[in-house]
Amino acid sequence: MDWGFSHRVWEKWVSSNVGSSGEPLKAALLLNYDPTGPSRLVSIIAEQQGIKAKPVELSSFLEFIKQNNLQGECFFIGSNEYMVTSIHESWFCARCVNTSKPAGEGAIVMQTTAFLLVALYDGSIGSASRAMVAVDQTFPTKKTECKTRQFKEFPAAINTSLQLHSHFGEDIICLWNPSTKEYKVIPSTPIEHPRGSGILHSIRYGFGYDSKIEDYKLVRIADFLAYGHSYDSEVKIYTLGSNSWRRIQDIPYNFTFGSKSGALVNGTLHWIANRREASRLILSLDIRDETFREVPRPEYLNDQFHITIGVLGGWLCILDQYLDTVGVEVWVMKDYGVRGSWTKLYTITLQTVIQSFQYLTLVQSLKNGVILLKDNNALVLYDPKHERAGILKIPGIPEWFEPVTYVESLVSLNSCTCVGQEQTDEAIEQKIRSL
Repeated sequence: MDWGFSHRVWEKWVSSNVGSSGEPLKAALLLNYDPTGPSRLVSIIAEQQGIKAKPVELSSFLEFIKQNNLQGECFFIGSNEYMVTSIHESWFCARCVNTSKPAGEGAIVMQTTAFLLVALYDGSIGSASRAMVAVDQTFPTKKTECKTRQFKEFPAAINTSLQLHSHFGEDIICLWNPSTKEYKVIPSTPIEHPRGSGILHSIRYGFGYDSKIEDYKLVRIADFLAYGHSYDSEVKIYTLGSNSWRRIQDIPYNFTFGSKSGALVNGTLHWIANRREASRLILSLDIRDETFREVPRPEYLNDQFHITIGVLGGWLCILDQYLDTVGVEVWVMKDYGVRGSWTKLYTITLQTVIQSFQYLTLVQSLKNGVILLKDNNALVLYDPKHERAGILKIPGIPEWFEPVTYVESLVSLNSCTCVGQEQTDEAIEQKIRSL
């Protein structure tokens, strides 16, 4: 290791990235770290800027890295306690949980063959993201895959919140990251009937991460009804990196039941769909190769009245509701793509606390097996172990809504626009008025 060369590169990097006069980072540490064993012959701290840390204060942080449990524990840098929010190939992001600063504080930790680079910043991730690019391009040591990363599909689960606002039949689409308060209004694209005529029946969306191109994609499916009850749908895909739409193949399906948003499992989006002269089916779209496939249903699915699709404990899940409202069967596919792996977990029986027990959809699985459901315009908590349910009341919730889940992420939308929810709504309304 040429320590003189490393020091010169460090000095050059911190001069343009660390400081208090507009630089993206407030402080940075370069720590000597050998993931295969202790580093007793050299100081823990190789370089530092904007912070006066002592080696003894960083011992617990190095132990945190070696314990290989990034998502299970918090760590300290000085008096700040941090929680990991996203994990990548050779680096991870964390947010300070005991900060007194209104905009918050964060940390980015990168592992190389010989060092741990700890970058500290205030406020939004936008400036820190630019600093990470600088680190990636200029730091002298070759990066290695972080040994602490155990989640092969983790990037595919990082979702921003998708806000859809309709205006005279046209959707104004806004991507919003609640963690960073950054939002991006997506450019509009016309809806085109596959056969040139017909009635627009419904619009479905899906959002996910394409690990092949390392970018995020938004899928829009517009399905039409034409004379003779033909089933035609136009499919377009928006890519965040290029900020543009593409029309891919038209498909002979329409979408009657379930949520507007596709259920994301195994890097693939899923909807309940219909095809001419066929019973209701599960239609999937692989985000990476943009190919539609039919996923096998449970062999003994009742399918009398209403079925919806979701994700339960990482498994593809179906809620199958009986016509006479006796109950709702909960099915999960434990081995993705294998029909015989469908398993009925339990049946949700009619509960008086549930308002109507119609069009029940799965929102999220919570602690101790409790699940969050949407029943028409109410949110319902259901405990399958004790067969109990209750209405979840949230002050200010609108009469009509569609809940979505997201994994906290510091991914930037590259819009350089960070506002709160109220300002997001105002910006969208201004966009609508300008149409």
